[in-house]
Amino acid sequence: MLAGQYRALEDEWGYIDLVGGARYWGLNTDINVSLGTLFSVDGSDKESWVDPVIGLKGTYHLGERTYFTGWAMVGGFDVGSRFSSDLMGALGYKLTDQSALLLAYRRVEVDYTSSDFIFDATLQGPAIGWDYRF
Repeated sequence: MLAGQYRALEDEWGYIDLVGGARYWGLNTDINVSLGTLFSVDGSDKESWVDPVIGLKGTYHLGERTYFTGWAMVGGFDVGSRFSSDLMGALGYKLTDQSALLLAYRRVEVDYTSSDFIFDATLQGPAIGWDYRF
């Protein structure tokens, strides 16, 4: 994803940014179905597209070292995919002024159809991350 952002609100409690840009999607699929020497089928397909994306991201300070951060973005708008969304929420703990550990949950959804390719999926789950700021 390549995006620009504008800091819409900032205070001692945190900040909210407006985000706009484009997200590249690239999928490669390979399949092999085999029943020993009796039967075998191989296939592959690939597809790529770019979605316009808009959204919000922000951080809310819970304490001196802890914070909640996240984003909510939507895209597609029938330009690339019909619809896409990216939601993430994370609890952060600052180790230093430049780095933090994150416990997060992320959900990415996309509904893309071309003349011979359909990808309608939701990917979601927990994550552990490390945030480092230069």
